[in-house]
Amino acid sequence: MRDFDIAIIGAGPAGATFARLASKTGLSVFLADGQSEISRKPCGGLLAPDAQNVLAGMKLTLPKEILVDPQIFSVKVYDAKTRLTRLYPRRYLNMDRLRFDRWLISLIPDTVEVRTGRVTRIERQNKGFGLTLGNGDSLFCRALVGADGGNSGVRKFLLSESGKRDKIKRYIAIQQWFSDDGRSEPFYSCIFDGETSPSCSWSAYKDGLIMFGGCFPQKNCRESFERQKSKLIADGILPIDGEKALKTEACLICSPKKQSDFLIGGDGAFLIGEAAGFVSPSSYEGISYALDSGRLLAEAFEHTGGRLDLHRIADTYEKLVSGIRRKLILKEIKRRVIFSQHTRNLILRTGIASLKI
Repeated sequence: MRDFDIAIIGAGPAGATFARLASKTGLSVFLADGQSEISRKPCGGLLAPDAQNVLAGMKLTLPKEILVDPQIFSVKVYDAKTRLTRLYPRRYLNMDRLRFDRWLISLIPDTVEVRTGRVTRIERQNKGFGLTLGNGDSLFCRALVGADGGNSGVRKFLLSESGKRDKIKRYIAIQQWFSDDGRSEPFYSCIFDGETSPSCSWSAYKDGLIMFGGCFPQKNCRESFERQKSKLIADGILPIDGEKALKTEACLICSPKKQSDFLIGGDGAFLIGEAAGFVSPSSYEGISYALDSGRLLAEAFEHTGGRLDLHRIADTYEKLVSGIRRKLILKEIKRRVIFSQHTRNLILRTGIASLKI
């Protein structure tokens, strides 16, 4: 059985960022990468300004190979009930999400052991954790880091140990891809349809393909998705003419509403990114919080000077992520405002902050 100081489950932006920075502590680090071309997380693949700022703060620049056509400077907001439409300025970077994740992994030094595959079992052992991989291999770690998204196995493990129920609200994110066939704008749309989803949906162009997705209640999620898609096609908002999707992706996604929804771990195990509940409840943007929480947990490990003082690391991490927690609670307040039909009608009718075309 292999022995590591730290084992990280999940190699998305949170796990890859933590692995890269934790390698500088001198501790032995293992990273399990469960993502593949076949199993991809639905994501709009738009790098928001907050995420750009976190990358800049870590002195990272984005390679052009990660970007896709076209680059986007505005978002078309559409309300399906009133059919009101406005165009708003935005400075997202349009990118290929899988290439972005692979780039972050490429920055991890060779001192970190990166293994492709999923962790199928977690058990607490004497002064650490025993992990079993999908291929049957096993390893031991003294500190465990869950960076495994909205359906986190590490989060489930910690809650089962404590006997608590996970009360965080979860939706199903569904995303489909279609051929472009020479269609033009809008290059990026944000869509509100309260009849089928409590969230906003999105469509965007990427290198000759059109992507459409949204977040839906778990019960009858696919039926709600298809009903919304048909409505948007009929309204001329989604230019796909009902053609067959090239591929369909789906996953669970968290929507934090209150402080108790955030779980950062303890007793030797830590959670970062969406596994901790760090995702915007208003836009479901999670890359910025994944990068930031991965960075902050690495900083908490650095505070111990290379020693695995797990209690001190936990206390430091809790203090460092307090700003993320406050910011996300404010995002929930924002969500209640913009998802109110009355408020949204007022904003769209007045055209506050919209582009004048």
